[in-house]
Amino acid sequence: MKAPIVYRLEDPRAEQVRAEHHRAIVELQGAPLARAVIIRDVLLTEGDEVPVPHGLGRVPVFVCPSCPRNAATFGAIVEVRSTAYPAKQYVVLKADDWGDDVTVDLLVVG
Repeated sequence: MKAPIVYRLEDPRAEQVRAEHHRAIVELQGAPLARAVIIRDVLLTEGDEVPVPHGLGRVPVFVCPSCPRNAATFGAIVEVRSTAYPAKQYVVLKADDWGDDVTVDLLVVG
């Protein structure tokens, strides 16, 4: 995100409004979910490590898949961190024991 422009206004009332907006923008930009992306319809093939580009430009601090769709049984989805894919560009997920490929939505917080 871009930092807000700091420009002082001559009118005291206008400057007060500008300063309040500046503080609110800085506070919102600091919120953790302001640095989040949702990636929809990620197909995870059973037993394979699947790289998913996230576009954050930094290493994610939190990754959360949605409930799997198309599952034949219960299984697990894990994030694989020991991989050749750069974490600043990709999240790598592996789905096991679902009985078939599954589709998830993915919340990635940077």
